[in-house]
Amino acid sequence: FNIDPRSEGLAWDIANTLTALREYAEADLYYDRAADISPASWTPYRRKAWNFLLWTGDLSAARRVLEEGNRNVSMGPISEQSWNWAQFEMIAGDPEAALRHAEAVGDNWVPTQSRHIHGHALVGEALFRLGQEPQARAHFESAKNALEARLTELPDDAFVHQALSWVHARLGDPDAAIELARRAVSLLPLDVDALLAPDLLHNLAAVYAVAGQPGDAVGVLEQLLEIPTRSLSRPLLELDPVWDSLRDDPDFVSLLGS
Repeated sequence: FNIDPRSEGLAWDIANTLTALREYAEADLYYDRAADISPASWTPYRRKAWNFLLWTGDLSAARRVLEEGNRNVSMGPISEQSWNWAQFEMIAGDPEAALRHAEAVGDNWVPTQSRHIHGHALVGEALFRLGQEPQARAHFESAKNALEARLTELPDDAFVHQALSWVHARLGDPDAAIELARRAVSLLPLDVDALLAPDLLHNLAAVYAVAGQPGDAVGVLEQLLEIPTRSLSRPLLELDPVWDSLRDDPDFVSLLGS
């Protein structure tokens, strides 16, 4: 970094690596450097906000960072901003706010580097968390159709399998969800990509939790907490409603307290 101190990408890469290593305080400094170098880029803000959630679970601090990003970055509704805000509001326990951001995406894909995020899946998730399951199901069915078409085009893409597994989980098909989530993990194992592969393990744990397999879910979470990852931390486990089905599980309670 000393050779090229004005490289936003390099500052972001260093910060990203530090987050995975759970060096959250130092990562925060590098996200600031990336934002200083390129204040009109959304990536440093979204990653800094996520770093806060992993580090302390501080929703207010993360929200302030995302709001600063909104002031500095001009992007349309079909963007990572809408997805990131929807994701944040769901973690914050406000699915109504999440729904507003999700609806801005509409019947479109969020442009991301590796993920396959469809607007219908985002809307379906917000509606599901609002308890509006029939409406949620219609959106998840639309997302399923879009993802299955993409899977035909990209049969070996781990993140298509990941996205489709969660849709099947929400549609009440745990066997298909688990099979797809496991397939995603096998397509991109840790020894191939130590940075992205934990995201797939995180999804597998969430699918196990939704499928009513708490032991398997906790087993994967234990593995995640022992390796470098940007996906998970104990503060985030305590915060994220996606783990609510595990709250009374003794092994999960022990995991949070260890």
